Amino acid sequence: MPRCVACGSQETEPVETWQGYRLRRCRVCGLTFTENPRYRVNDYQALYRGEEEAAPLPEAWQFVYQAPVRALANEALAWWVPTPWLSAAERAALAWLRKHAPPGSRLLDIGCGAGRFLRAARKAGFDAVGMEVDPSLVALLRRAGLPAFVGALPDAWTWQGPPPWAVTLFEVLEHFPDPAPPIAALRERFPQAVVLASVPSPFRPERVLWNERYPYDYPPNHYLRWTPEALRRFFRRMGYPRVEVLLPPPLGSEHTRIQLALMRWFARLQSGPLPSAERLPQHPGVGLRAWATVSALATKGMEVALNFVLAPWAWWAARQGASALSMLTIAYPSPGP
Repeated sequence: MPRCVACGSQETEPVETWQGYRLRRCRVCGLTFTENPRYRVNDYQALYRGEEEAAPLPEAWQFVYQAPVRALANEALAWWVPTPWLSAAERAALAWLRKHAPPGSRLLDIGCGAGRFLRAARKAGFDAVGMEVDPSLVALLRRAGLPAFVGALPDAWTWQGPPPWAVTLFEVLEHFPDPAPPIAALRERFPQAVVLASVPSPFRPERVLWNERYPYDYPPNHYLRWTPEALRRFFRRMGYPRVEVLLPPPLGSEHTRIQLALMRWFARLQSGPLPSAERLPQHPGVGLRAWATVSALATKGMEVALNFVLAPWAWWAARQGASALSMLTIAYPSPGP
């Protein structure tokens, strides 16, 4: 019987088969893991480059990755960019850092994607640096004024300067078939860093209210489905003596069906090849920069509007037992306060 990749238990059971992938659940910690994964970093590079056939998602669902890239390209051209649209887990992480991290602390955002949290952390006064697997996405992040470098755990990667005070991994751990090697490498490289990691919550509205699971929550995109207990046991096994798991209440902007519809609409509105740093004009005209600025402001305005208009829905969803889309883990490098 395959061992659980979170707690190491052999008490597992088969639960589902999806397009040839066999999923098992641990009876001890509740983690659902993929028994026969096929993990390749290049698959995620394909998503950011628009190489549809090599990507780990069907073409109809690749907008989940590509819409944020198109938004990042607008930010690279805009005169001014507001604080990005953040999930409840990202908001909770930023609030925790503001309360506990020394002002101006260096943060490493691994798997920073289109740079949402990276930009928000820098606006909050932190010296945040991003890491991503795709060189073209890193070039676009830099064009948008966000410091980032190419790297992937647990492989060797370049880090310059003093070690970070904290490391963040938002929506990263569910993509690893076995998260132990990358987190062990992280623990060894930065033994004093606090780790803040978010993963999809098993109590998110789409599961509690509608019993829905979308294609992006299956292999070969998501290999793991975490539970709070699995996160606690895993990080303790990785050498973090104190682990907290937060389940923030849902936000109005986290109404999954509306959020996916908006992302799909935005991806279609910005049709054509995925933008890259090389394709963006070096000297954009006033009209293009104005349009990019309006687009960035409209995205923020949509977040604010959804959180206001759908606040009653979010309150009702929480009353039904739903949490935010993601839960946040805070893993401390020492047992002290």
